[in-house]
Amino acid sequence: MRNLLPFLFLTCVLSCRKNDKPGVAAVDVYIAGRIFTPTDISKTTDTAIYWKNGFPTKLTDGKYFALPTAITVSGNDVYVAGYEASGANIYVAKYWKNGVATILTKGRTNAYTNDIAVSGSDVYVAGSEINIVNGLPVAKYWKNGSEVILGDSLHYSLASSIVIVGSDVYASGVETNDNGKEIALYWKNGNRVRLTDGAFHAGAGDIVVDGSNVYVTGSEYSTLDKRVAKYWLNGNPVAMSDTNYDVLVGSKMAISGNNVYLAGLESNPATLTYDAVYWKNNSTHFLTDRVAHSNAFNIALSGSDVYVTGELGYVPVYWQNGTPHTLSGNQGEAYDIFIDPK
Repeated sequence: MRNLLPFLFLTCVLSCRKNDKPGVAAVDVYIAGRIFTPTDISKTTDTAIYWKNGFPTKLTDGKYFALPTAITVSGNDVYVAGYEASGANIYVAKYWKNGVATILTKGRTNAYTNDIAVSGSDVYVAGSEINIVNGLPVAKYWKNGSEVILGDSLHYSLASSIVIVGSDVYASGVETNDNGKEIALYWKNGNRVRLTDGAFHAGAGDIVVDGSNVYVTGSEYSTLDKRVAKYWLNGNPVAMSDTNYDVLVGSKMAISGNNVYLAGLESNPATLTYDAVYWKNNSTHFLTDRVAHSNAFNIALSGSDVYVTGELGYVPVYWQNGTPHTLSGNQGEAYDIFIDPK
């Protein structure tokens, strides 16, 4: 059940300085993740959790599989989006506000969340829900618990990220065309803006609107049959990773001036595995010795510091300027991050 992430997770934040002690920082650092809890020899259940300055708050009791996918803070309120298996082993989309769950789906079919945004008193959650007729996921978002469908019932689709700009709702994601190719796209107020032509499989992760500029991250297969990390600026693609290596890209980005940052995984031909990395424009930065098992899910900028969440040796960590900081002694993963100025 651990490999159900449609995308990895990234986000954009403000400022923090290096400190090894949990709870001591110039800003409040919130990280959403999960802790693995073995229950028998055949499977595990997971506890959804978030850390504030290194101190954990459990969102679920560990009885069923749970996956928190995004975190944000508005005022004094902490919002975490995710999904949790029911007793019938159906994934139920939900979000937690200050630890209290709001259920978004009825548990008839699997549903997934990927992002959460708060605008005033409105809460938006992006994700997908399985069509009970044909088993295909359908992209949608929920506004204050009411669903808004983005995809159609005939094509695979999912919403990866959501952002609110004034009265406009932007959601990025993936949708297959009639030939079964996955297209990177975003919806603006429900209207599709396609970023790829369907020649190769592609997917969109995060979306950021900066004035008249629309940035969308993602990846697209190359002629070498390898995924290439990239972003689109107003529809124009910019490659970030080496086309000789396969990558898995986080679904959110960080932007500072003219610099664009992504986190993810890059294939290692020597070990036949993937290494945790982040990309700054088209430069690759490795986060490990390329020997230990690792994952990188999310990236954030704080002044001149670069933060990446993930796991190292199956333990949840975040890296600050390349230095890993352990969040728990138990096995798990750290996903999304939000930094709030004190």
